[in-house]
Amino acid sequence: MQPRNILLIEDNPDLRNFYSIVLQSTGHSIHSESNGKDAISRISNDPFHLIITDLTMPDLSIDQYVSNLEALRLLHAFQIMIISGRDDMASWAKKLGDCKFLRKPIDIMTLTREIHSSIN
Repeated sequence: MQPRNILLIEDNPDLRNFYSIVLQSTGHSIHSESNGKDAISRISNDPFHLIITDLTMPDLSIDQYVSNLEALRLLHAFQIMIISGRDDMASWAKKLGDCKFLRKPIDIMTLTREIHSSIN
């Protein structure tokens, strides 16, 4: 399988670092952002196969962030995986359509399995 471009968006630096290390072990090209505005800009300019994100961002409301992701998804074909510690985020994930929702905390095996499932 050819390496895919994956963008990880996580505002918690410890989690972002942990997920990045795990994701690098999958053999894919991993990029990361720490907030919604930088993520939206990055997605607008760079092609990604998979976006892994929490929906709670320090600089955008959930509604603003989801609306931006929806618009960008119409322009660029990418998969979305939502990882959140909040159960109410599942309803926001449904608004984005075909995307996966994983509840924090998530174990490494589940994360890597879901990544492979999303990009194959």
